[in-house]
Amino acid sequence: MRPIHIQQYINEASKKYAPETIKKDCNALKLIFDTAVDNRLCSKSPLTKSVKRPKSDPTTVKHAYTQEQYDTAYAFAKEWENGLSLMLLLETGISRSELLGLRWEDINKETQSISINQGLVAYHSADDEKYVMENSGLKNKFRKRIIPITDDYLWKRLCQAPKVQTSGKTTVLTEQVIHSPEGKPYQPNNWENRIFRPFMRALHKLHPDIPMLSPHELRHTSATLWIAQGMDPYMAARLLGHSDLKMLTKIYDHTSTETLRQALLATKKDALEKKETVS
Repeated sequence: MRPIHIQQYINEASKKYAPETIKKDCNALKLIFDTAVDNRLCSKSPLTKSVKRPKSDPTTVKHAYTQEQYDTAYAFAKEWENGLSLMLLLETGISRSELLGLRWEDINKETQSISINQGLVAYHSADDEKYVMENSGLKNKFRKRIIPITDDYLWKRLCQAPKVQTSGKTTVLTEQVIHSPEGKPYQPNNWENRIFRPFMRALHKLHPDIPMLSPHELRHTSATLWIAQGMDPYMAARLLGHSDLKMLTKIYDHTSTETLRQALLATKKDALEKKETVS
């Protein structure tokens, strides 16, 4: 294998996957080839400096709801038959894999909170020649966190979600809070096709001014609104499971002008109220 072969792989993979995914692949390849060189299975790693990796596009804009759009979407999710998963995404800022990996044992009724301990992912198994789902843990130790549920309606609906699912003559005791109609863990793409996208289409049809976002953009929305509402950035980073404030800096960069305007107005209003209280 030579550098040109690595470059060909990167070029083809870049047509399907994001630069961040290719970066992870290259890091894995580097570890593999470095280990091979150390064990004298090859004399030199083909992953040389001449191999060009795709760069992230800084112009890519992540969309987020305004507070008014968020309120409308959340109210719509309350009335949606399968709206629990949408309410959780909007309210907590968790990722899709964390949502689908949420288990009943992660629900703490004493503290009215959820614990994020794992993420459900799907990968293609070369041995079985099919997609396999796995609770793979989290990206880093910071993603393991506890998130309080402050909306009583969401908490009530979460606690009342069915733990037993009946499909035909089969009754299944579910492990996942968000599960398939058969009571099994939801394959991520199936969940998007059956639950998330139908919700987004129905919401947009009823409210054309509200764009159809991705699950990650709902996470981005939560972070954007938290910051706009004056939440301490460190607290927002902790709720999102970020190791530092770098990701929040990116959120600031993509925050809409209108959201920033509302944040300034809210800050001025708070300052005025405090001044009047002192007077």
